[in-house]
Amino acid sequence: MFNKVVNYIQKKYKLHKKLGKIKEKKLNKSKNRQTYQFKLNFKNKNINNKKNNIIILIITIIWIILFYNSSFFKINKIEILREDPRSSINIAYLSIWNIKWKNIFNIDKNKLKDKLKNYQNNINYINISKLYPHTIKIKIWSYKEIYNTIINKKNYLLLTNWSVVPINKLNNKLLTININNNKIGNFIDYKQIVKKEKLNKIVYIENKLKKNLLTSKIIAIDFYPIQREVHIILKNKTRIIFDINQDIKWIDSQIKKLLIFNKQYHNINKNDIVYIDLRVQYKLYYCDIEKKYECFNNLKRIYSIKK
Repeated sequence: MFNKVVNYIQKKYKLHKKLGKIKEKKLNKSKNRQTYQFKLNFKNKNINNKKNNIIILIITIIWIILFYNSSFFKINKIEILREDPRSSINIAYLSIWNIKWKNIFNIDKNKLKDKLKNYQNNINYINISKLYPHTIKIKIWSYKEIYNTIINKKNYLLLTNWSVVPINKLNNKLLTININNNKIGNFIDYKQIVKKEKLNKIVYIENKLKKNLLTSKIIAIDFYPIQREVHIILKNKTRIIFDINQDIKWIDSQIKKLLIFNKQYHNINKNDIVYIDLRVQYKLYYCDIEKKYECFNNLKRIYSIKK
């Protein structure tokens, strides 16, 4: 292209020279040739440099693409560590097995965390590290246990987010909460079975009673999700019935009734009350030991509770 332009200019120059339109000063021919040759070589040199740079750039890009997609960056090792015994390593591996042999650069950490938590609702925190060129390292932390529970004749730890973790033996240091709900299915391991806000209210009631009222030890808790009720069972066999269908203020009002009753009328830590019912606003019902047969019949009829 460049040569064509030069030839075109030369023809036009000669034509105009013949027509007398150009007055040319006589110059040394050899000098003109050298000057022309120098300018031409200089321009050709710039063009060649640009071509070389483009070729090098293309080769580099192709090399990077090939290296990026090579087996060198394929994940061939997954390390999963649990910081507590409440998670299952096997289930964790199962939930992310399909990332193996994928390019490590294409792994989305957030999506990986979602998969792990979907399989195990008990997982609270996850740390994921990419160890280049081909290793993924994962650390997982579970929510803390707060109660024992037995569901479908199987022992579980109930964690602070209402997820359940299967165990062989109940933890003697924890209270046992009985979840009376026939709608709970069979496949509940590592799953969240009730909304967290319900558990928060139960824990709130337990702590308030221990701090302000009870000398008799709490030995168990019955939770009725459908009725939205919590029964606190004391060592002296007294059952205290709370309604948790409303907010914390409503729970506080029930505790206040219980405090007044305990102080002004009857000591609930004694072994002479079968149950105390706090569910009705501004009222408190109780059934003492003198009417124990009637009391137990009421509990059996409403809650299927045995003596």
